[in-house]
Formats: sequence, C-alpha cells, structure tokens
Amino acid sequence: MALIILSENTIMKFEELNEQQQEDAIEKNRNINVDFEEWHDFVKEDHHSKLEEVGFSGVESAYSGFWSQGDGASFTANSLDIEKFLRATKRWTYYRPLHEMIRINEIWAKVVRTTHHYCHENTTQAELHGEHYLDLTTRQQTLYEELEKEIDDYITEAGKQYYRDLNTAYDDLTSDEQVKQTIIANDMDFEEDPREPGINYL
Repeated sequence: MALIILSENTIMKFEELNEQQQEDAIEKNRNINVDFEEWHDFVKEDHHSKLEEVGFSGVESAYSGFWSQGDGASFTANSLDIEKFLRATKRWTYYRPLHEMIRINEIWAKVVRTTHHYCHENTTQAELHGEHYLDLTTRQQTLYEELEKEIDDYITEAGKQYYRDLNTAYDDLTSDEQVKQTIIANDMDFEEDPREPGINYL
C-alpha cells in the first residue's frame, strides 16, 4: 500500500488527490508495470512467433536495457528451416543450386551465442553447416557463404527490432497514463504520514 501525506490522516483514492499529489504518486510508482520479470512477455511471445513463422525453432531470447552502453537484444535458435526462411524472405529462387542439398538436410543452420557478457544483436551469429562429403562447385560454395551471411544479417536486424519493441513497450508501461491507470485499477490507497506533515510521502 502506498502512502502519501494529506491532512488529518485521511485515506484517499488516487482520484481524490490534488494535482501535485497525483504527480508524486505516479512518480513513486513509476515502475509498477515493469517491476517483475514477466513484464515483457507479450513482446517476447510476438517476437518468437515472428521468428517461428520464417523457420526458426527452439528460439531463446535475451535482452538488457535500456540505459547502458552494450544494452540490446538477441536470440538463439536450435535450427532453421532454410527453405521456409528463403521462401518467406523471397530468396528461394536465388539459391537454386543449393536446393537439393537444403531439402535433404545436407545443409542446415542454427543460431548460437558468441558471448555471455552482453546480449545485444552482435552477440549471436548464424552458423551454416554442411555434410563432410559435400563437394561444392565454385558457384555453390559462393552461394553457401552468401547464405550464411544472409541469415546472419537477418538475425542481427531481428535483434535490433526486438530491442526497439521492448524499449517502446517499456516507455509505454512507465508513462504517466499507464501508471495512473494501474494505480486506479489496483484501487490503491494513499494516506497521511503524521511524522512529516506538509510533504508528499509515498
């Protein structure tokens, strides 16, 4: 229960506070919507869903934010359905010389974390693997390398977008209006603190 100085030790609801007291109540409860681990689950679920739609599976994501150098977001994936990915990004035809190898899983991909000190978009990378017996032509080898870079570029941009979405959600949930609505929805009480009359206390 939050407390705020009023007069005569009166318990009041947010709507009964004066303008200054409401501002103080909002500021003291600024993190009420984000002060728990699952606050961003709706953003995470949307991000994972979009990745699964283009072929990533076994997705795990991480982030840090939103004020320090090195903050950011990224994800790993146990595997990638390369054909599904290339069709979703409208690049399947371009890689025609690799089609057969992709379809019978002689070439496969995953996303791995390269460091655990940070979790921004540059802390993961795509890894493309091929069976040891593959004898690629010069053209196929070039496409193989291009494909790995293309997947890597995609996961970098996906990490950046995930972080932007998280940051937007955080800013919204900590905005005056959202904090106010949560205070009201929780029917929070505000009361005088007799120890320090005449000041706002939460």
